Amino acid sequence: MTGTDQNSLTVINAVDNTTAGSIPVGASSPGALAVAPNGTRVYVANSGSSNVSVIDATDNTQLGTVNVGASPSGVAITPNNTRVYVANSGSSNVSVIDATGPSILATVPVGVSPSGVAVAPNNTRVYVTNQGGNTVSVIDTASNTVVATVSVGAAPGSIVVTPDSTRVYLLSSTGTGVVVLSTLTNTVSATIPTTDAADLAITPDGSRIYVSHPSQGTVTVLDTASNTFQPAALPAGATPTHLAVTRDGAALYATQPSSAATVLSTATGTVTGSVPVTGALGGVATGTVPKTVSTTSLMSSDNPSLAGQPVTLTATVTGTDGGTPTGSVAFSDGGAPLGTVALTGTPSQAVLTTSALGPGDHEIRATYNGSAVYAGGQAVPLVQAVGQSPVFTSGAATTFGIGVPASFTVTTDGLPAPVFSPPAGALPAGVTFTDNGDGTADLAGTPSAGSEGSYPFTLTATNTVGSADQAFTLTVVTSGALAISTSALPDAQVDVPYSAAVAAGGGTPPYTWSITAAALPPGLSLDPATGDVTGTPSAPGSTALTFQVTDTDGQSASRTVTIVVLPAELRVTTTTLPQGSVGNPYTTTLTSAGGTPPVTWAVTTGSLPPGLTLNPTSGVLGGTPTAVGTVAFTVTATDNGTGGNQQNAAQALSITTLPPPLTPTSTALPTAMVGAPYTAFLTATGGIEPYTWTALQGVLPPGLTLHPDTGIIDGTPAVAGVSALTFQVTDGAATTATQDLGLTVAPSELTATSPQPPDAVAGTPYTAFLTALGGTPPYTWAVVKGTLPAGLILHPGTGTVDGTPTVAGKSDLTFQVTDSAAVSATQNLTITVLDGAKPHVSTSVTVSAPGADFLVEGVAMPPNQAVTVRLSAGPEARTVTTGADGALSVRFSVYPKSPSGVRTLQVFIAGVAQPVATSALLVASGSLVPPDFNARH
Repeated sequence: MTGTDQNSLTVINAVDNTTAGSIPVGASSPGALAVAPNGTRVYVANSGSSNVSVIDATDNTQLGTVNVGASPSGVAITPNNTRVYVANSGSSNVSVIDATGPSILATVPVGVSPSGVAVAPNNTRVYVTNQGGNTVSVIDTASNTVVATVSVGAAPGSIVVTPDSTRVYLLSSTGTGVVVLSTLTNTVSATIPTTDAADLAITPDGSRIYVSHPSQGTVTVLDTASNTFQPAALPAGATPTHLAVTRDGAALYATQPSSAATVLSTATGTVTGSVPVTGALGGVATGTVPKTVSTTSLMSSDNPSLAGQPVTLTATVTGTDGGTPTGSVAFSDGGAPLGTVALTGTPSQAVLTTSALGPGDHEIRATYNGSAVYAGGQAVPLVQAVGQSPVFTSGAATTFGIGVPASFTVTTDGLPAPVFSPPAGALPAGVTFTDNGDGTADLAGTPSAGSEGSYPFTLTATNTVGSADQAFTLTVVTSGALAISTSALPDAQVDVPYSAAVAAGGGTPPYTWSITAAALPPGLSLDPATGDVTGTPSAPGSTALTFQVTDTDGQSASRTVTIVVLPAELRVTTTTLPQGSVGNPYTTTLTSAGGTPPVTWAVTTGSLPPGLTLNPTSGVLGGTPTAVGTVAFTVTATDNGTGGNQQNAAQALSITTLPPPLTPTSTALPTAMVGAPYTAFLTATGGIEPYTWTALQGVLPPGLTLHPDTGIIDGTPAVAGVSALTFQVTDGAATTATQDLGLTVAPSELTATSPQPPDAVAGTPYTAFLTALGGTPPYTWAVVKGTLPAGLILHPGTGTVDGTPTVAGKSDLTFQVTDSAAVSATQNLTITVLDGAKPHVSTSVTVSAPGADFLVEGVAMPPNQAVTVRLSAGPEARTVTTGADGALSVRFSVYPKSPSGVRTLQVFIAGVAQPVATSALLVASGSLVPPDFNARH
């Protein structure tokens, strides 16, 4: 951990939680730091001096510093230990350090004030939080360019990536929440609220993320499977700030600004220790320091060897503890990679066979990449000598003139440089042959008079690898005779600058050059004054040219020379491929340039994503992807060149296949009805299953439930109405989509429920009540068949029939009730009006609540006779004696909790089964205490 005010790095032994040493970094304000995955190096960002300190973790010494941008605030290392990414908050960029140097490889502009940086475990992307720009920059590690910028809001700071590289978790620097990004779509998939948060740390298996809360003195635990916090926070000292989890996931370290580090067990969530440290603490990181190793040998199967000959290189790696290291060894030739091979066997050996070594001395290196247990190392370089038999590279004929000084240089390729034997054959007088000692020789001199003619001889070049012969002819022409001495021109290549010359001897210089038959290949031109052929050819082919040279005396000479233009270097011009999505047709065409058409295509390393194929003739890559993910592979283009002119070109490519867009597909919800069982289904397509459903806005009608795992809505609705709802579906990659739907709950069926109305008495006030259930109140009542008795009226808004009937008789009626939704129901009822001289009974109220007494009066009763007054559908009854005039008067009340609704008040005479008089009474609701009739009568 760094000491910001001590300018040092404190090392803690995680075995016993004791201080193992302090390393001066010699820089200002060290803060963020990172430990290399192989444990050999520690990189410390020094914000005050704008550099990064490189620490050797095996002996706790500083190896040096690397200058970066202004105020570095975050540092991360690639899983293969080769690159270090540093976020520079003061210069709004990221420095990329070559860890093998160390030196700066690239500087990548990002957003404003970058703060945190994290490398995806699959080593394809780097994620940078831009605190001043409220964004995250996504860097492609292959090109070190920003390929996406994601708006996240709230000044992002600390950042981590899950081990499967599918999700990024970052913390708002204002402490308001943890933001989750999907790496497949580079979009925000969730925001998890929290408060007063300072730093994040993820477990090696990615199942949990720890969040520090300095003002609360706690660390909370975020479950990444559900993206929810565990209920209980962990005590973590007074002010836990920066966090780090050990590589084995067993312990969590939390720095305290008060010069201490608190240690927690991740298994129990309890504090297991506190390590005192001098000075104020900044960042903290954990790592496992590996054991040292010794690369004991690097051997070659054949040294020296010949060009193109297979050579087997064997590197043996042993541990100083006698163990058997695992991992891989990278072989290189003067810095150029030859290949990486896994260690196998005992002792651990990596074996590489290559035929790629050309002539010359090659410095072969074998570098052990290290493992979690053993540090990397490098063998003593081996010098591989590769030889080549001599090959003549110059023409086989030339022409000299009598008395004219002339020369011709014989050239060869070969290693070691060939030496020449004296020509096997006679040379003209005045001409000598000289070996220059560098693989070249000169024929030079001034042919003597009388030596005209042709001189064939054999040249022999020899080195330690082999020898080569060339039949050569030197022609000597009469002095003054003009002749072209060039017999061949070197091959040219399309798009490659070319320069050659034709030469002549004899005659009277200066010469003038022209072409009298055929034409130079497109892009080339002849300088008539010098005979130089220069330019950049644009088309391949072989052309036989007749050159003519003319001297100042008007003499001319001609010679036919062939020039061959080879095709341009074949290269694959497709460098990136578009993204695809599962289930959607995909097509793209690979392209190339150069070479000899047509080109054929093949996948030579790896394989295409499932569902895609490559047409070898057209280069069309197409099909329908079936699986989500990023697949890397290598394609090779082969041209139609023949013999030694056929070319191959390879290109590493990758295709990212996204899931189809997550889309809710429910078009409408069926209408529910109050009191009726209901089931509906929410549906979606795309994304990554399984789906989880929630009602994001609005509330389901009472009685209905949404099942999150199935999207089923079921239950029995209790209340009619319309609910406006927004449903959210979340897929397995934490991607969300929403849909607005309306859910209508219709009322139950409208039913007229009125009991048979009581009889009326002519000349006596009358009241009856019509009732209904279901539908949507309020109700409206009407008589649709028949006529009410004279003197009675129906109140449409209440369903009350009242008045004073005037004529005895019976009326058969059809009543209709209509609710507010214009739904109707009918009921047939009869109202009978009795003669006024007959017995009848009435009440002083038409509506009563239990416990409230009222007056019951009757007329035309049998005089001086005991009668019983009873209320239907309940226990209420009173017995009273009528007067001499047949009048009845008694106080009455409904018992508590007696049935409510329209009930009938009846008057019975002893021994008679049917009541002599009835009247309707509406009971409103129950009460608690029955009345004391005796006290009131």
